[in-house]
Order: sequence, then structure tokens, then C-alpha cells
Amino acid sequence: MILDVATARRTAEAFVTAWNSHDDIALLGMFRDDATMSGPLLYQLLKVEDGVLRGKEAIANYLRMIMTQLPHVCFDVKCVYAGVGGFAMHCTTIFNKDALEVFELDEQGKIARWAAYYSSLELP
Repeated sequence: MILDVATARRTAEAFVTAWNSHDDIALLGMFRDDATMSGPLLYQLLKVEDGVLRGKEAIANYLRMIMTQLPHVCFDVKCVYAGVGGFAMHCTTIFNKDALEVFELDEQGKIARWAAYYSSLELP
């Protein structure tokens, strides 16, 4: 399924609004039960050996930890890119890192996979 730009922007906006307002219920409602999340910070901060969280509950635990221990973390979106089966957001996020957040969606528009890429892997 090719995601149109308007749908990509609406989905990205819903994600960012839920994240920035710390609405974990709305945020987690966007994920499939078997969703995955990957990124180098998962290894660096949580010592997840392969850098991948598997399942909505694992993602929920991570999000709640970030929202509790680093409540200032938010997404400042620079651009949203539409693609086949998902979208990407170029943004500034945790530790003021420039990031590319890539989301793959299922047929119902739920997040199946979230992968984070950063311009720098250094931690403060």
C-alpha cells in the first residue's frame, strides 16, 4: 500500500501529539500487539543486546521509562516523508539528536515496526 502524504502527515502528527503530551494510552493505541522498535539507544540506555524491542508491552515499558525519567524529551518534526507501507519523520528528539524515525504500518494503519536512526550516537 502506498501511503499518501496527507495520511503520512496525519499519522505522524497523531504520534508526535501523543508523545509530546505524554499520552501513553493514545500512543500505545497506535501500535500492533506484535510491533517492534529498533534503535541504537535501546542498546545504549537499556542494554537491549540487539537493539530491538519486541511486542507492544516491551515498547510500553520503554516509553513509560522515557516519559518518567526524561520527561523533557519531545519530537520537533522537520519533515514527513510518505512511502510504501509507511512513513519517515526527520526530527529532533532525545538528547537534542537529529533523527530519522521510520514507521511501517499494517493494513489498518497500526505501527508494525518503528526504527530510529540518529546523526550521532554519542550520549551526553
